[in-house]
Amino acid sequence: MARYQGGKLTDGTPLNVAVYKAYRNAGLSHNQALAITAEVGRENGFNPSVLFGSHTDPAGRTGGGTIRNVGMLSWNQGRDVQVLNFLNRAGVMRNGAMNRTQANLNAQAAFSVQEMKGRYSKGLRGFLSNPNANPDSYAPELGKKYIAWAYGQNTIRGKNGGRVPFNWQAHDSRRRGYLNTLGGMLGDKTQYSAPNQSIGQFANFNDVLAKQPKQIGQYQDFSKVEASLPQPLGQYANFNDVLSSQQNQPIGQYQDFSKVENTM
Repeated sequence: MARYQGGKLTDGTPLNVAVYKAYRNAGLSHNQALAITAEVGRENGFNPSVLFGSHTDPAGRTGGGTIRNVGMLSWNQGRDVQVLNFLNRAGVMRNGAMNRTQANLNAQAAFSVQEMKGRYSKGLRGFLSNPNANPDSYAPELGKKYIAWAYGQNTIRGKNGGRVPFNWQAHDSRRRGYLNTLGGMLGDKTQYSAPNQSIGQFANFNDVLAKQPKQIGQYQDFSKVEASLPQPLGQYANFNDVLSSQQNQPIGQYQDFSKVENTM
């Protein structure tokens, strides 16, 4: 398990744990909260300036130009305004800046779950209807149908309007690393590794579940067991280049962490 290297709240709570708590408070299961928190890590590395502010998206607009990302899931293109309005109504902003508090993360998670169960629910049927599935298996739906990052894409739109190379596997490996780190911090013993086939090859959530590792007893010979073993992870991408473009922009209640552990 990789050591956590992100930011913390003023009370010392690591931001990955704080985001997890926020999603649990918003009604997600342990495995669902693990999965979406790992996506937050992939988005911003639990950098508080990004988590509680805004930054410029590495992709560009159609025809050129930059895109503003807001908050822990990099809401943009209309959703940035919606989340800021939601946070204002929740009373977790001051003078146009996000309060760097658990209450703010709770509000961001509440907005996120509201989106999931509303306009994005059709694309998240697997995630929403299988709360106890392998948290790594949620990645295709969350990536393509909700967060809408370039999951499975080898190019993204550049700021000049053209296509530029994009290593989506490295970004997905980083997501999985955050999943493993958080799980370990919360006491989970499972460490997830890349499946033996690219998730991008699967058409839907059920196909991903069908490709999960099987019990050895289900195989007739050991060669089939060997063929099912996960492949090593790829190298992580350097995320500093993305964070270097960030622009700091100054945006409830949850029980104590001992109670979080009791819910797992």
